[in-house]
Formats: sequence, structure tokens, C-alpha cells
Amino acid sequence: MWHFYLVASALTAGVVIKIMLTLANRGRFTHGEKPTEGDKKLSFVLSALLPLGALLVYLPLGRPDLPSEPAIFANFEETMLRQQALMKERPFQVLVEQNPDDMAALLQLAMINFRTGDFRESVKFYKRAVLQAQKRDDALLRVYAVSMGEVQVLASNGVVGDDAIGTFEYVRTLYKDSPIARYYLALAKAQRGHPAEAIAEWETLLAEGPPRAYWKAQVRDAMAKARVDMKAAATAEEKQPD
Repeated sequence: MWHFYLVASALTAGVVIKIMLTLANRGRFTHGEKPTEGDKKLSFVLSALLPLGALLVYLPLGRPDLPSEPAIFANFEETMLRQQALMKERPFQVLVEQNPDDMAALLQLAMINFRTGDFRESVKFYKRAVLQAQKRDDALLRVYAVSMGEVQVLASNGVVGDDAIGTFEYVRTLYKDSPIARYYLALAKAQRGHPAEAIAEWETLLAEGPPRAYWKAQVRDAMAKARVDMKAAATAEEKQPD
């Protein structure tokens, strides 16, 4: 925390010097006169005394145990979560109570509950949004369904359960080559004791799409974990007595 005081005081010193020179140039140096040695010394003293003064304030009042960042950002995340919780109550919850088919409000509630970690509530609103999108033949239906499936996985602590499998299979009826749906369906196989099948499907998936697609890193991580699990299972099997 102490270096924040020094940086702030140094910046303040620079501002003071700039203001002083500007005022001086508008005053007695208007006829091309150069600053005297006394003026230069005054500038130097000001730039030295201000950081020193900040340090003298910090020594009796400072808290070196605090994180080395401005206090204004300390509770930023907590404040944002609180704001999300308030927005969930009003206006979006009120809008859904007034109109249960309000698509925008349903999606907002799904996303807010996701951000606040209430995944089961998020799934509930995503389901309602998907149903509305189906009725409206919404062009973004598969996007909402993919989001719902991912939150269903989070709600099950990373396990691709039967509900998520059903969701991602539905996504593939909308878009057969959906990389996210294919990734999770392969992950379900790996989690159910079929890592070799999952790895084969992930290898096919990696061969498709743009080289820097955002989901490819996730696929590679899952493949690496599956290979480690396969190796550990094989080693354990070899150690078992005949």
C-alpha cells in the first residue's frame, strides 16, 4: 500500500510544478525572461517535499497489512454481485411476474443467477426461455439451449448428467456440428468410463473449425485429463494380483 502513496504524491508534485510554471510564464516571464536559480530550487524542493510529506502521513496512519491496491477497488466484485442481486428482484423478477413470457427478462434472470452462482435457478429460467424461443421460432434458440446445458453441468458440479445430455442432444438436432454440444457429449462418455471413445471424438473435433477457436483449449484440457485417467487405470490394473 505504501508505494501507492508515493506514486500519488509524485504525480501531485508534477501537477503542482506544472501549475507553478504555467502561472510563472503568464506572470513575470512574459517578456522572455528565463526562470532564476531560485525558481528552479523552489520547483525541486516542492517535488521532494510532497512525496516526503505523503510518507510522513503514511507512517502513523498507514496499514501495510492491506492489499497493495487502491481501496476503491477492494470490494468491486462484491458490489457487482450485490447489484446483480438487486436487479434480479427489480426489475426483472417483477417483469416476469407481470408477464411470464417476457423473453428478455427470463434471459436476464438466467444470466444473473448464473453470475451469482445460483445455477439451479439459472437452469429454471433458461428452460423457460428455451420454451419461449421454441414457440417463437427464435433464431437464437440453439444459443439459449447451449447455455442451459452448460449451466446444467455446473449445477451438477461438472458432471454431464442425463438432463445435460438431453439438452446437448437437442442442440445437435438444431445444429448437428455444434462443437460445444459434441464436446460435452464426449465428456459424458469419458465420465462414464469410456475415455477412449471420448478422446477419439475430441480428436475429430479438434481437426475441425478455426485453429484458434475458443473451445479448442477446453477440448485439449479434457483430452489430457482423460489420457492421464486412462494411464492411471491401466497402471492400477497391472498392479492387481492375478
